[in-house]
Amino acid sequence: MKKLILLLFVYLSGCSGPATLEGYVMKKDNHRILVVNGSEDHDNAIWLSNAFNKVDIGQYVHLWIDGPIAESFPAQGSAAKVEVIKVEKPKGATFTQEEALRQLLASKQVNQQDVIGVKHIEYDHAEDVWRITLKPMVSASGNDQEFVFEWKDD
Repeated sequence: MKKLILLLFVYLSGCSGPATLEGYVMKKDNHRILVVNGSEDHDNAIWLSNAFNKVDIGQYVHLWIDGPIAESFPAQGSAAKVEVIKVEKPKGATFTQEEALRQLLASKQVNQQDVIGVKHIEYDHAEDVWRITLKPMVSASGNDQEFVFEWKDD
């Protein structure tokens, strides 16, 4: 089903040119990046080559696909263009959104074998904490429950 959604999205985005996708950079591995959109509306994940040195883990990106997309999950393709979307640091926060997400993803709280998406991320100024909801899309442990992490902003 996830493959069908991704392929349909690519088709509807325009067959005459590169497709446009967006999501968070969740991993970097073997000169590829894993971009995942785990929002309410989308469940897409794709490994992309040609973008490894252009982005960092935790960044939110728009990307354009160059050429065919392998029908695996996560899908696989090549990036024609990657645009990092700058998110302003919330007032009173020490970290930016991407820094908070990057620290969480590097922690032992996240299974590095899983493919996970960011369902929601926000900074709570009153409690000085980041709330990040992660959604497993492919779980090595078989656990498909969403996780809400509170990451102290200090």
